[in-house]
Amino acid sequence: MSARNSPVKSTSELESETPAPPTLSLRDAFLSGACESALVQIYENERPLLGLAAELDRLFQGVLNHAIRSGFVTGKAGEFCILPLPRKSGKAPFLITVGMGSQPERKSDSPLVRRRLPEADVLKALLVQLRHLKASRLGVSCQDFGSTQNHAHLEKTFHGVHDLTLFS
Repeated sequence: MSARNSPVKSTSELESETPAPPTLSLRDAFLSGACESALVQIYENERPLLGLAAELDRLFQGVLNHAIRSGFVTGKAGEFCILPLPRKSGKAPFLITVGMGSQPERKSDSPLVRRRLPEADVLKALLVQLRHLKASRLGVSCQDFGSTQNHAHLEKTFHGVHDLTLFS
């Protein structure tokens, strides 16, 4: 059997099939106009907000904290909320929050918050909602959904969601 017909793929063939990991952060994607809307996790016992939620809250003048203080967003597992954001131009952007329930307690020596994918039933409902929403240029942070290394897994998870882009 010649190398051309070999079922074993070379490293360069495998690399060309593997999607490149995203390099732009979701916050920077908003600033550059690469995305108009974003999916962000909210935990019911995480106050003040941390990670991406805190970054986006600062970027959009406290819209998440206002929604939390008013009781519109609680972070309970399975909760989905759509928050309109200040319009820059064109279509009005928004944040989609997904309630993750309680965040496991952090160890005092660990400054990082470990993010994860939602539980299977919440994820299934989220995907149905996202497919019906058909948001344009929807951004998802790989780091916020607990997959800083396995981007292909997240691409497979969110397959079929209209106009979705993964960011670092």
